[in-house]
Amino acid sequence: MALGSARATAGNRYLRRHAVRPVRLSGSVVDEETVSDVCASTVVSLVYFILGAIFVVVNESRTGATVGEFEATSATGATFFEVGPAFGIAGPFVSDAPFSTPTKRLPTGPVWVGRIEIVPVRVPLTTWYWTR
Repeated sequence: MALGSARATAGNRYLRRHAVRPVRLSGSVVDEETVSDVCASTVVSLVYFILGAIFVVVNESRTGATVGEFEATSATGATFFEVGPAFGIAGPFVSDAPFSTPTKRLPTGPVWVGRIEIVPVRVPLTTWYWTR
């Protein structure tokens, strides 16, 4: 009986996949603006992360260092998302000394924004904050 109920629920989900369903948190509906803000913040974080990794690869190839995409991505991810040490040249047993000066300065922004989150950093940069 439970299997039939679960199958019917799954069937309704696939048949009505275009139905608009509200996002719920602890039983109450989350308003559309909050969901939109969360999506925008996630996209901004991912774009910043990807651009940081591209910057590390391009800048280090310009200076002649051998930093691969995987190492650049892990170094940027380690600083922005604060997930611990990176791999390869920026790993736990190596320092950041092989990186050039601009690449060493790049993590300042991601660490600052990642540590205190992106929204509190962006709010003082808006005119709404200062004209209120």
